[in-house]
Amino acid sequence: MAEFDGCVLRDTANGATVPIVVYLRDQADLSRAYAMSDQTARGWYVYRTLKSHAARTQAPLRAWLKSRHVAYRSFWAANMILSRGDRALVNKLAAR
Repeated sequence: MAEFDGCVLRDTANGATVPIVVYLRDQADLSRAYAMSDQTARGWYVYRTLKSHAARTQAPLRAWLKSRHVAYRSFWAANMILSRGDRALVNKLAAR
């Protein structure tokens, strides 16, 4: 079930658009990095893991937004997507 801040409903009243942050619950498992003593190897492991995990888990949502011509910006480090929309978009995102 999707969660969103209550102020989104207030701020999208009367057709207003607001910034929308979609923070994906599915976050990358970085636990293996703690056992790595080589900082360079650890850094690259974290980078590659975060990038690939975000690419995989965000793909359906990015495709959905693109198919509706909704502009967005993807952030791989936090596995989130930033967009802008009205109440209808918020409701559709919440239904996903």
